[in-house]
Amino acid sequence: EHLSPATVTEVVRTMGPELTGDLVREFGPGFTGSLVEAFGPAMTADIVRKFGPQLTAALVRDFGPQLTADVVHAMGPQLTNQLVAEFGGHFTSQLVRAFGYPLTAEVVLAMNAPFTGNLVAAFGPNLTGSVVEAIGPEGVAHLVEGMGAGFTAGIVQQLGVTPTAALVARFGGGLTGALVQNFGPALTGRIVRALGPDLTGHLALAMGSSLTASIVDAAGVDRIGALVGEMGGAVTGGWWRRGTHAC
Repeated sequence: EHLSPATVTEVVRTMGPELTGDLVREFGPGFTGSLVEAFGPAMTADIVRKFGPQLTAALVRDFGPQLTADVVHAMGPQLTNQLVAEFGGHFTSQLVRAFGYPLTAEVVLAMNAPFTGNLVAAFGPNLTGSVVEAIGPEGVAHLVEGMGAGFTAGIVQQLGVTPTAALVARFGGGLTGALVQNFGPALTGRIVRALGPDLTGHLALAMGSSLTASIVDAAGVDRIGALVGEMGGAVTGGWWRRGTHAC
């Protein structure tokens, strides 16, 4: 508190990522998480902003995906939510770009799907939407490709139908359609197959006809045709049978 974020940043810069990484490893994730809690979200965010995306990325690379994920686990969804809210969507997207999509995906994989689903639930539609908008459809597609269809479906399953539908509504048809375009038929098809007909049908019903139609419109006829071809008749028919026709 008395050193100020600028001084803390200078100390960390002088120590360098490797020594800082050794220090955090000695602290362990639990104590490091409690330090962040003691600093509070505002001061922690101020320190990280002073570090800047490149130094923060160098630190995370030295920590490695597992230690980084363990620290986030120790912080918990609510404190992490407060911290990301302090960063805002733009700075968070700068961090993701500095980390690189493969490392970011590895960190998320190390956090596991249920915990990541709980994080997204804590962020809520507005914060999650602002981060996704800032990263952009192409960047999100790289992240989802790195995480894999099964893991992505696991996040949605943990999040649940109603919160997922609320999140898609926050994205709107345009952004969701752009995401589908950037994912491409193969990845989107794998995700839908991993979700299964029941959950996909419930999602479509929860989103409602207008939003679902606007996504189809934004994604474009060619992409939707290719997606249905990728999903295959059994999945598409099962989705239809389980109530989507009502929507």
